[in-house]
Amino acid sequence: MEHSWVPPTLGLDDVDPVCEGFNLVPQKAQEKKIQGVLSNSLGFSGINTSLVLRAVE
Repeated sequence: MEHSWVPPTLGLDDVDPVCEGFNLVPQKAQEKKIQGVLSNSLGFSGINTSLVLRAVE
């Protein structure tokens, strides 16, 4: 969010036609103003955490 860019989706070579119209950020990063992000962390034994961050202006 700080640098206003979205990282690429690694390994995205063949896009399913069902996903037509979605910006999946293939191959290289894109510059974009980001309002919020979601980070999921999954661990052993069902230990899961989600972190939601929103930009404050």
